Amino acid sequence: MYKLLILDLDGTIADTSHTIREAANLALRHFGHPEHDAESFAACLGGGSYSFMGKALPPEARTEDHIKEVVAEFWRNYDVTHIHVDETYPGMDTAVAALHAKGMRIAVLSNKREYMTKPLIEKLLPGMASPVVGRRADIVAKPDPTAALAIAAACGCAPHEVALVGDTDSDMETAHRAGFLAVGVAWGYQPPERLREAGAHVILETPDDLFTYFGGK
Repeated sequence: MYKLLILDLDGTIADTSHTIREAANLALRHFGHPEHDAESFAACLGGGSYSFMGKALPPEARTEDHIKEVVAEFWRNYDVTHIHVDETYPGMDTAVAALHAKGMRIAVLSNKREYMTKPLIEKLLPGMASPVVGRRADIVAKPDPTAALAIAAACGCAPHEVALVGDTDSDMETAHRAGFLAVGVAWGYQPPERLREAGAHVILETPDDLFTYFGGK
């Protein structure tokens, strides 16, 4: 029986790609690089800002020093653009609310910086998720499982009682390394085939399936 769901934020709870892409394109433009449309940028997402900004750069520009300066410019922009998220994916808020009402513990683990993650989750899923953990200096980003395991321990749950729900191969790797159920979502930034290749035990087709799958477990 699963007692705790750990949800990813970007691409799982809500589509935040427009806010990330806006900041990324401003950074790419600043350095004279080509910008991305929604489809091409979605393929870059996953694994944190160093990872996706590296993928967003032209191959010949992917030096460590340049990626770092582009990432720094991205964060200067994203401090402004990150707040422009007004709703979850259709049905995600109601599915989480129904699970929460049934006693399922809900937590969030994101590679988004924590000072951005917490206000967004309170805006999108008010009063439903605790703890909410984002990127901090003392937290290693997914796919390292340390933060995920700390959340489980804080909630009094053993790994076999936890499911990690996300939309990237990084989320699936995190779940496997932590010993959790790896749940992929088909509505996020990476296709279901990639999630299956990364070891997803379950693929949810719509947010409503979150309640269908876990509501009786």
